[in-house]
Parts: sequence; structure tokens; C-alpha cells
Amino acid sequence: MINSNRHIISSMRYTHFLFSFILCFSFALLVTGQEVITLQNPSFEDMPRAGTAYTPAIKGWNDCGLSKFPGETPPDIHPVPVVAWEVSKPAYDGDTYLGMVVRYNDTYESLSQALSSPVIGGTCYAFSAFLSRSDQYKSGTTRSNSVLENFVRPAVLQIWGGNSFCDKAELLGESPAIANSDWKLFKFLFHPQQTHKYITIEAFYKTPILEAYNGHILVDGLSDIVPVDCPLIPQDLIGVMYELPTKVESTTTSGGSHSSTTTKTKTGGSSSNVDTKTISVPPKVFKANLLPELDQTKLFVGQKIRLTHLYFNADSINLLSDSYKVLDELADYLKSYPKTTIEIGGHTNTIPSEEYCNALSTARAKSVQDYLISQGIPEARLSYKGYGKHDPLIPYDKYNRDARLKNQRVEIKILSLK
Repeated sequence: MINSNRHIISSMRYTHFLFSFILCFSFALLVTGQEVITLQNPSFEDMPRAGTAYTPAIKGWNDCGLSKFPGETPPDIHPVPVVAWEVSKPAYDGDTYLGMVVRYNDTYESLSQALSSPVIGGTCYAFSAFLSRSDQYKSGTTRSNSVLENFVRPAVLQIWGGNSFCDKAELLGESPAIANSDWKLFKFLFHPQQTHKYITIEAFYKTPILEAYNGHILVDGLSDIVPVDCPLIPQDLIGVMYELPTKVESTTTSGGSHSSTTTKTKTGGSSSNVDTKTISVPPKVFKANLLPELDQTKLFVGQKIRLTHLYFNADSINLLSDSYKVLDELADYLKSYPKTTIEIGGHTNTIPSEEYCNALSTARAKSVQDYLISQGIPEARLSYKGYGKHDPLIPYDKYNRDARLKNQRVEIKILSLK
């Protein structure tokens, strides 16, 4: 009975968000003669399990990886007991959800199915998915099945159209790197140039990358694929995450802490007025925890702050899972002070060659920038630079491990505050 009630509550919550999503697009007419396209098992309801070569296919979906990447496993169904991946997050919709990984050896996971009706070339479609990431996603690898690695780096979701199972003829949409640990609704606008009868969803790396890495993405509650009027936006914006514009003309009045907006939208050749009330929300106050130096009353241009809780795998740009807490705090600070710009500087110890140190420090600084961008920080407010071994905190670190650890660091430098 408890599971049944939770399923009902979960379904009601999902229905509420799905209705909100459809409402965002409700002022764009369904294209005449085009059907709403439904997916089989869009919430990945199945027996929780780790994917292996011997487990049955996920209900409604075909695995795309076993033939393409022999020796690697198919996607997983969560959540299961903690010994599997240490993924304990409850499903957003129903009881289970999908987990797909990307790997250090240039392999990644994907699923495919036939559509209830084709997506038509030249037609625009609205689509959404609930996406998330777990702080733990431990699994064996082809390097060692006995030593578990944490596949924790954020991955992206790519959505492909094709004309057979697992055919990737045209990229329809791509999410940002998913670093949020709670379920969030991501919306897409498809504008296929060709007609496709199949869909493939795939975990992929955040690009551009210098090397493949171990990461994952969690997926739940895929929506129907809904035909909509194509918005008047540049062609290069279609296919990415984008909220379909619905306002044709609007008049806004405000007073006190409330604002009232009347929006006219075109529906079936006529216009309708939609009156919405928006309550102003006070801006979030930034509170430093891991980075107490981020005190806006004491900061100055040119100040350098070491990200002391930032950790990488040895000789790698792959962040350890504990690093995301300090990066999330830095992102919160930058969101709270939108005029602040920073440089991200990478540093190494003094032992390897200069060429190696320059490349590694630059790649690590770029990795931090990529993560901040994935959290909504505009790229224009961020720059990065690899200093290699040219600015050590402790000049002679060859025989001092603690000194080497202090030298191999990432710092931010305040470039502007206003």
C-alpha cells in the first residue's frame, strides 16, 4: 500500500510538471495533420538491476551498445540496494529510472525504440525529460572489475532520430552537462530536417574534451513528442534546449511586490488573453562555507583564492566527486554577484616536463570553467589559464610530497567586481 501511495503521489507530481511543460507550449498550435508521438515505457519502469550481457532488454527499449562496444555492459535500472552503484535517489516518476554511463575508454551507453509515428522533416516538436546526477555511481571497469571506480563526472543527454534501431542519422537535441543532484525538467525543441521513424537517447561527454572520462546521467519521465508551430528563431538554436516563445504582444503593469502580465497569443487564427500573476522572490543571499574568502565586502580586484577542496585524479582532468561541492559554492557566488568576472588558473608541481605541466594545468582550468558554464555561468564572465610549474607556492618540492600537493592547485583570480 505504501508503494502504491508513493506511486500515486509521484504520478500526480509528474503530471503536474508535465502539464506545466505542455502549458509553456500550449499557445503554439499543434500542426494540422500531425500526431502527438508517444514513447513506450518513457519512465523506464522495470526490475531494478545492473545491466549485463545476460540481462533482458529494458522494457520498450533496445540496447545499442553490446554490438558496438563488445565487452561493455548496457544501461542500468535504478534504484537498487546500495551495493550496486551506491545510487539511492528515488525515482521522479513511478518506481524506477534509467542510468547511462560514459567511460574513460571512449565507450558510452544508449537505448533506442521505434516511434508510434514518425517525426516529420520540417516540423517542430516539443519534448522534455527529467534529468539528474548521483554523487555516487560506482562500477567495475574493463581495467578492473574488482576495483570500483566512481563514474561521477557530469555527462550530457543526446537525442537522435534515425530509420532503424540505434541509427543516428540526425541529432535532434542535446542537454548541457547534467551536474544537478535533484531531478530537474529539461525542455527541448526539435526541428528535424529529415523524417525519422526511430529515436535513440544516448549518454555522451561534455564537449569539447581532451580525453574521455567516467561519468553518468540519470533519466526519468520522458514526455510525448508534441508537434508545435516553429518559432521565428535562428536555425542554429533549434535542436538545443530552448523554451518555445509564446508571447506575440504583451502589456505589463506592476505595483508593490506583484506584477500582472496580459499576454496575447495566436491560437487557431484568433487571439486569447492569459492573465498571470507573478510574485517577486527576494534574491538568494550567498553564504560562504568552503570558500570563506568570497566575502564581497572584503574582495578586491586581483585577489587570488585557492580552491582548497578541489581534487583531481592523478595526472588527469577528471574531478573527484567531492570537488563538486566547492564548485557549486563558487557558482552560487557568481550567480549572486552577476558583475563579477574571474580567471581560473591551473598549477602543477615542479617535477614533470614543462610541456606536460602546461598542458595538464590548462586542461584542469578548462575543466573547471566547463563545469561552471554547465551551472549557468556565462562564458563571458570566465577565463582560464594554465600556469604549469611557473608559479609554485613552494619552489623546491621534489623531495617534499606535501609541498607538491600544495603546488598542484587551481586558483581563481578576481578580474572585476562591478
